[in-house]
Amino acid sequence: MVLAIAEKETAKEAWNTLKEIHIGEERVRNANVQILKRELERMYMEDAETIGEYAMKLTTIVNKIRALGTKVEETTVVEKLLHTVPDKFQHIVSTIEQWGDVTKMTMAEAIGRLKAYEASMAGRRRDKMGDQQLLYAHNEPRLTRAEWEAIVAEEKRNGEGSGSNDDKKKYRGKFDKSKVRCYNCQEFGHFADECPEPKKERALHVIADTDDEPTLL
Repeated sequence: MVLAIAEKETAKEAWNTLKEIHIGEERVRNANVQILKRELERMYMEDAETIGEYAMKLTTIVNKIRALGTKVEETTVVEKLLHTVPDKFQHIVSTIEQWGDVTKMTMAEAIGRLKAYEASMAGRRRDKMGDQQLLYAHNEPRLTRAEWEAIVAEEKRNGEGSGSNDDKKKYRGKFDKSKVRCYNCQEFGHFADECPEPKKERALHVIADTDDEPTLL
């Protein structure tokens, strides 16, 4: 400021210069506030985003607006958050609006409730995927022992195998092992005879010597 008015000869000239500088700064500030407000109005949470990521983007813009001297009510920010999340959060949003007082709710509280609901949904999705994978594994095609040995013998006659154990592993390799469940460690991706874990007693899953015993591919 001193440099701006150093060459002014009267107090009136100095004062007028200060007013012009202030008006210019005010106009720039207002313009920046309007830009940020328009950005805030266009904000919506993407399906790939988490509540934490979206809330960070939202609060960052709000804090920039407040830093420029424009007041933004906490209620306005909370309502913006609740009304711009994807439809998968509609249940918890309706619950918050019906049973909670949004006008008295802080942004931190709203974020916390949405994040808790998000975590519970993720847990349910993992359980559902695990059940589907387990069901798929149980529904895998099964062969009797006689059918298994016949296939291995056919491969051997065609020159595709070198030994009984290798033949069986070679035939098994044609299948997607990610759908196979090990009856030793209960994990997916390998057979029990390939399991790196110590062998456990599996009275119900040991392959019998009879020809009619089913074998999991």
